[in-house]
Amino acid sequence: MRRAVLTLLTALLLVVQAPSSSARDALANVAVATVTQNGHSDVRVAWAVQRTNGPDIAAINVALATASCRSCRAAAVAFQIVLASRVTGEVRAQNFAVARSEGCTRCETLAIAYQFVVASEGHLKLAPAARAELAHMGNQLRHLVHEQAATTTLEASADLLAAKIRDVLAQELTTRHIPGHILMKRHVFR
Repeated sequence: MRRAVLTLLTALLLVVQAPSSSARDALANVAVATVTQNGHSDVRVAWAVQRTNGPDIAAINVALATASCRSCRAAAVAFQIVLASRVTGEVRAQNFAVARSEGCTRCETLAIAYQFVVASEGHLKLAPAARAELAHMGNQLRHLVHEQAATTTLEASADLLAAKIRDVLAQELTTRHIPGHILMKRHVFR
């Protein structure tokens, strides 16, 4: 099972290739939860607020949860926020969530990936209060994961958190040019 997970993760990371030779390396954010022992749980979170400059950008966000056991739980939650200034070329943003159970009895798998990419030709600026608010949201998410919140609670909380992030970015992000927004979200759960 671990080999299959690593193969899948490697394949996903190879999907993102720089859009041009002048592009920066892809910004990556990855959460992987794997459980193979009966009665155990693995819940992981990846939270990233990343800043970069153009001319081209590439970002990948991955949540991967796999389980192969009885009465077990695997959940992966990945939130990636990318603020890209001085972008004049390509923006490649890829967001994946994969939950897989194999030979499971009474097990739960959940993968949630939210990705927010804001790109502008100008310089993006996020107010200090907004940066602190985003950091607080990341701490809230980590607390939910640490407390082993129920899968349905975790999913609902992630959806609410995504709406709050969207609001913060829409209200608190400033630039000299009108930014182009790429908001992507994908849920896959079993």
